[in-house]
Amino acid sequence: MYPAAELDALARRKAVLRARISLDRLRVTALATEVAKPIDWIDRAIVQWKRISPFAKLAAVPLGLLLQRGLVSGKKTSLASRALRLMPLVLSAVRMFKAQKSAAASRA
Repeated sequence: MYPAAELDALARRKAVLRARISLDRLRVTALATEVAKPIDWIDRAIVQWKRISPFAKLAAVPLGLLLQRGLVSGKKTSLASRALRLMPLVLSAVRMFKAQKSAAASRA
């Protein structure tokens, strides 16, 4: 049906094509690992965020606001006065968490 020379040429082309495909697969794998690095960083950040207690997260909000005001505002105010202004917010949040904790304990 086919002469031997054509079969040999087809076999060589097939071997070259297979080698090219395997090389392309290696390149795609390398590129996929590079693309997945930011996703891995985000996953690790989410895991670390979940490990932080809710009270620490709650404390970070007023501290972040204080730092933002300290860096952004042009007028000079003391840290104590800023903390006193945010104290009602912190206390209401602490009361809210205590109420949730006691409600969860009474359900259990």
